[in-house]
Amino acid sequence: MYCAFYGIQEKPFSITPDPKFLYLGKTHKEAFAHLLYGIRERGGFIVVTGEIGAGKTTLCRGLLSHLDDDTLVAFIFNPTLSALELLKSINEDFGIPSRGNTKKELIDELNRFLLDKRKEGKNTVLILDEAQSLDGEVLEQIRLLSNLETETEKLLQIIMIGQPEFRNLLEQPRLLQLNQRVTVRYHLHALSEQETSEYIQHRLSVIDAEDKIFFSPEALKKIWRATRGVPRLINVICDRALLAGYSLRRRHIDGKMIDQARKEVSGRPAWGRSLRFFRQFRRGLVPASLVLAFVVLLTFGLRAYLREAGTGEGEGPVRVQVASSERGPAQPSTEAAPAVSSPDAEATHSAEAPSDAIASEPDRSEGGEALASVSSADDATESPPEPALQADMEREEPGSAETEGGGERTAEEVLPALGDEGLSEDASYSEAADSGEGRDALGREFLRFIYTKSLLQTREDAFLAVMQQWDGAVPSDDQKKLYRDCPDLYKAAQAFGFQCLRFRGDIDRVRALNLPALLELRQGEALTKRYVALLAFEGTNAEIAPALPTRSPLLPLDVLESYWYGTAYILWKDVWGGRTYLTEGMKGDTVKQLQSSLKDLGYYERKPSGVFDGRTVEAVRAFQRDHYLDVDGILGPQTRIVLYQTLQRFQMPLLEGEEGPTG
Repeated sequence: MYCAFYGIQEKPFSITPDPKFLYLGKTHKEAFAHLLYGIRERGGFIVVTGEIGAGKTTLCRGLLSHLDDDTLVAFIFNPTLSALELLKSINEDFGIPSRGNTKKELIDELNRFLLDKRKEGKNTVLILDEAQSLDGEVLEQIRLLSNLETETEKLLQIIMIGQPEFRNLLEQPRLLQLNQRVTVRYHLHALSEQETSEYIQHRLSVIDAEDKIFFSPEALKKIWRATRGVPRLINVICDRALLAGYSLRRRHIDGKMIDQARKEVSGRPAWGRSLRFFRQFRRGLVPASLVLAFVVLLTFGLRAYLREAGTGEGEGPVRVQVASSERGPAQPSTEAAPAVSSPDAEATHSAEAPSDAIASEPDRSEGGEALASVSSADDATESPPEPALQADMEREEPGSAETEGGGERTAEEVLPALGDEGLSEDASYSEAADSGEGRDALGREFLRFIYTKSLLQTREDAFLAVMQQWDGAVPSDDQKKLYRDCPDLYKAAQAFGFQCLRFRGDIDRVRALNLPALLELRQGEALTKRYVALLAFEGTNAEIAPALPTRSPLLPLDVLESYWYGTAYILWKDVWGGRTYLTEGMKGDTVKQLQSSLKDLGYYERKPSGVFDGRTVEAVRAFQRDHYLDVDGILGPQTRIVLYQTLQRFQMPLLEGEEGPTG
């Protein structure tokens, strides 16, 4: 809505866990290092905890983009699964066709897969998000998965991500065996005030908006006070503040805009300090809770004492007879209580009762002010975010859309949630793609179509569509059978004479590799993935398969990207063969071919020697730098793919441009 006003292409403060916006403050950097260490060491369980909205899921997505091609990851978002459903989800996410219907059959399938991958030199990692919601049976099943091992190492590295209560759950005696296997633990804290400012500037810099949007020092300070450094709350406040700036036609965000944004997000005209105190009480502020309990007990004790004294037989100033002027002699037992509530009785109390008793019996308004004053005192220390914001944040937690009883949502359950609005039957693709509402409707129609198919069916369709791009012919029944006999994409690619490259990145990296790819799509984190083949780029559109039966095979790129979380598989042919990775110090004919090719392209000046020396490293780095690849001086799959295309000696289908000649 406001992007055009600020001159930006996308919202900088979206609450979706996009890894390109990952900001590594001190605590996030340490957590990141702990995760990488745990994966490299292949030891026991890794547990990372943090408050709601602290950035746990975004951190995990950022981790995935830093893992190499030899690390396979299954990411389970929906924690409300049974043990059997969990095993099926793990196998599906690893790409294992799950034909088993019992725990034993599923575990046997997983074990065979893990052994095969270990023989190929690959690592396998299972990440479980929202682990605090896992029940005891599922946690026990996860513990048993850690028993899948060889004589020297674990076959499966397990990472569990959860809220702080997950730590308490692990300390229960029934989970002692699981708790003892945790070798790496880390708690993710919120950002400091300085990190909050850096976080905001970082997100603006990612979309090149540092010179287009400005937050004043006062605004930054107020953002931190309102959110206490919780990243998701920062995003919510900043996004609403940018909307306020758009309505006022101002690019400078000041403190007043933050105040207004805070009120709009909270849904209250003012922030409830008593609710803030209650939130602090919940978080374990024991001294404050003891003081409050003491005041309550003292108040009720004095009330009981006064009632008892007012009905007793002995003498004393609190045994009131003053009501006798209106009601006659004091009545025994229960009849005496109403006499105290009369105006005359209260006046007598004020005159005769001890002053301490009067002072210790505040009314409702005094109690409210007392709570407010306690919260004000606590403002000097770090306090949690405002309750209204916290409630909004909890509603946005991943997994909130799971079905009753857990498990994958079916198409019938998904489709109504997407809304009924779609394109009219006579609406053309060009009309839809030219308007924001049309693109949204086109996206919903596409999603409805893709979720009527199963995960395995969409993967088969996408794989065969990519094969058709390479072969130029519709896949035969024999080829379909060959694909279905393969347990995963890697085996299927080998059966067809291809290599399979899995990577995480953005659409620019796909453009750089320039080969048809299988993209993993998700509609929300609570749903299982689906696959689609990306076959070509045409301007701002993408040609996909499977495509809508009644529409053009083109889909606007921004619609496709809204459902793509960055994981892609590219099928490619390694023309040179040999080792997949060539690094400094290696020798052989493939190194000689590399040097000769780099020389033809103007990157290597010496006579090819067949030795991967320092000059070869620098030549590879220069080539990578010019073609928007990771500059590491290593000849790996991505560098090979781009190098083969640049040489224009080999026939291959391209997403953009003309195919090279037959080699």
